[in-house]
Amino acid sequence: LNGSGIVLARPNHTVIEDCVLYANNTEFNGSGGNLICYGPAERTYQRRIVTFASPMAGQRFYGGIFDDCWIEDCIAFDNGYGDIWIKYPSDASGVRRCYASHAIHSRIIKNCIFTSGDEGYFGRAEGSISRAREKKFSEDYEFADPASLDFRLQGDSCFRGRDGQPDLGIAPFDPKILYVSNSGDDQNDGNSMRTALKSLAAAAQRLQDGGTLYLAPGEYREDLVLNGKKQLQIRGRGHWPVVVAGGIVLQNCSDISIENLNLLGRLQAECQSLRLHKCAFLQPQNLPDGADVRHCAFAAAVQCGQGAFLSANIFAATLTGSPQFSGWNAFAGPVPAGEVNSFTAVPKFSNAQEGTFTLENEYLFTGRSGDGFPVGQYRYINSAIPGKMESKLGSVSATTANFIFSGNGISWTHLHYGLDEKCGDGKVTGGGEPFYSISLTGLQPGTRYFYQATGTFNQQKRLTNAPKIPQASFKTPTASFTTPAVDQPKTWYVANHGSNQNSGLSPEQPLAEIGYATSRAAAGDTILVQGGTYRENVRVLSTGDEGRQLTIAGMFGQRVQIDGCRMLARGFLVRSKKSITLDYFHIVGNFGNCSLGAAGGIVASYCPNLHVSRIFYDNRVGNGQYVINVNNCPNMLMENCIGHSSFSGFYFGSCENLEVRNNVFIRNKVSHGRVATTMDAPAYVHHNIFAGHVLQKVQNAAFSISEITTFREDNNCFLYRVGRHEKPIFGVSRENDQVLPESHYNDIMTTEWKRQGRFARDIRTYDDFCQRFQREPTAIFADPQMKALPQFFRFKDINDWHENYILGKASAEQKEMYRQANRAEANIQEDGKPAQVEFTDYLATNPEVLSRGIGLQPERFQK
Repeated sequence: LNGSGIVLARPNHTVIEDCVLYANNTEFNGSGGNLICYGPAERTYQRRIVTFASPMAGQRFYGGIFDDCWIEDCIAFDNGYGDIWIKYPSDASGVRRCYASHAIHSRIIKNCIFTSGDEGYFGRAEGSISRAREKKFSEDYEFADPASLDFRLQGDSCFRGRDGQPDLGIAPFDPKILYVSNSGDDQNDGNSMRTALKSLAAAAQRLQDGGTLYLAPGEYREDLVLNGKKQLQIRGRGHWPVVVAGGIVLQNCSDISIENLNLLGRLQAECQSLRLHKCAFLQPQNLPDGADVRHCAFAAAVQCGQGAFLSANIFAATLTGSPQFSGWNAFAGPVPAGEVNSFTAVPKFSNAQEGTFTLENEYLFTGRSGDGFPVGQYRYINSAIPGKMESKLGSVSATTANFIFSGNGISWTHLHYGLDEKCGDGKVTGGGEPFYSISLTGLQPGTRYFYQATGTFNQQKRLTNAPKIPQASFKTPTASFTTPAVDQPKTWYVANHGSNQNSGLSPEQPLAEIGYATSRAAAGDTILVQGGTYRENVRVLSTGDEGRQLTIAGMFGQRVQIDGCRMLARGFLVRSKKSITLDYFHIVGNFGNCSLGAAGGIVASYCPNLHVSRIFYDNRVGNGQYVINVNNCPNMLMENCIGHSSFSGFYFGSCENLEVRNNVFIRNKVSHGRVATTMDAPAYVHHNIFAGHVLQKVQNAAFSISEITTFREDNNCFLYRVGRHEKPIFGVSRENDQVLPESHYNDIMTTEWKRQGRFARDIRTYDDFCQRFQREPTAIFADPQMKALPQFFRFKDINDWHENYILGKASAEQKEMYRQANRAEANIQEDGKPAQVEFTDYLATNPEVLSRGIGLQPERFQK
């Protein structure tokens, strides 16, 4: 629950082991997450670690050369963009005996369970189970108990070795594991869920020292009696506790662990080294000396022996005895003396008499134990939340209406509307965040419409002991609005000195926030923003319509700056709107990758006729993901914009009739971006300037293209760090809707693509691209001679880059030259701050570039 969990830089001879890391996340470290080791590193090991629930990465080695570095015997699940990851991959480091709910990104993977990730780094897992390559299977019938993170194979698993071959996965079949089920048969071997035993007595008779007994979900009415047993684990199988209506008797036993059971009878424990975890007890209990009891619930009195360890338990009655340590416990009555961080809270068990110890008031116990988990029992599951939704009607024009929804969780809304109270003429769906708007377009002027919203809240994966409740839903009362017969387009004003209580309809009565102004404006209106700094993520809450753009513009000649303050991941967010124009803004200070969705200066989806012009995305200070990130926006136009120093440049996904022209893209770190064309979504990229990436990414193409058949480009200017015949310019993945084979350009490029990753299948220099795909070469490879880029560092050739910069063989003088080049290209001043630059500082002066009309158009920046 921290910004980052464990972070190491350049470790050497280092071991991180036996840790649990969960829900560590920050927008301010896009490469971080639960556990990260920044390279280079040598002889460093991550072992027996559990990482989960980070929107970022689970655990990884990242950003350097790794020699003899291994991730071993770890479990990672439900992490955002990678459970386990080694980047850059090598033949001397890898992943062994690990489980991932999704990807393991590594060239070397041995005896693991994962979905994909090896082939992307030119590897092939050995002795492993890859979900992407296997027939569909149920983990519940292959592994011992996925809910308790036990991935040993069941006896009849399809991943058992055949013909003398070893078992696949992280742990082989263990004949000491037995399964009991109410639907089982005592004549079975008991080695799998399909061949489970039926009675606890039969299981007790067969159970061997060092074994595990799993009780399938249900209720067991007999006693479990164990005599003279050692080193046993007794577990309720699955997420929910199993009910044992009888008792548990341990006679002359030692080293026994009991987990995930709700016991209605008595526990009689003549046992050394007893461990109780996530169990509940209805009857009074006497705990033996030295018992280790964690995350349990006791409905009746408890007497504990000498030297007990008690942590994160619920005591609904009294606790007596002399524990060695007792802390983070919840007591229905006064907290006993000597407790550490314990508290008073009266549990409301759902039905303890019947074995149901879920809590009707679980919020009193959530997150209050020393390990950050709930006090008492808990499980990590998808769980419904009691949802609360507020909705209101926003602006209305002759043909549009806008509605704003705000809830206490992520939700999806169906807005039904029509000419009568049945609201049966149409339905529009929106959501995916706690706060959003839904817009109707194409309405009839001067018409009364009725509307009603229905929806559901997403379930949340969380640590909880709440009862099972149905998915939360909501339904608003039927209401109505009337569209005006004729629109009178308005101009709305925004200024730093304004107030959202003002009318906003004159320069003397400006509003204070751009986002609020979008909730007041309607199709055909213009929002004019005066010069100043606006610290907001501007959500466009109203829509335009066919032939009636909603225009949001900074006042020409004034510096209108949207500042993310190194905290906000987006400048503008436009979702499911129509005919929007964004014009003349500086966007600075974005940071992070936005766990609730795409990040970037401008993020848009399902927005036809989006026009983006004169936007300066300046990320020289920050860690913004994209200059612009757009999906499914037909007739999208981007012109006369500047994208400087984002992480990933631009992304245009399935935008039919996309046009990108007269822009400047400079020093975007990994690449200038991707145009995800399809056979139905053509794109035209022309008259732009593309200047370099950071020094490390010379091997990457300027940008990548999904489908080459529907892509056109001409008259672009490229300025890069190696020569025209060495620098990859375009990467292509498909031709005529067929996947292309992977290209291997030269030894250096192939090596770096393997090590650092590749972003397309067929990556080529410009001339090779034109020859391969039969395109007329129209590009210029030259310095556009822009004022803001007085110098641009170039290596002698690709060998100079690889040997001196990548492999670190540069002299001290050369390294200082690299550092100075980075500062100069980003206009960093002596005080470490970036110099203020304007649009006009990026006008090209190179005569050939000017004669072709490449780059920013000077007339668009003149009054």
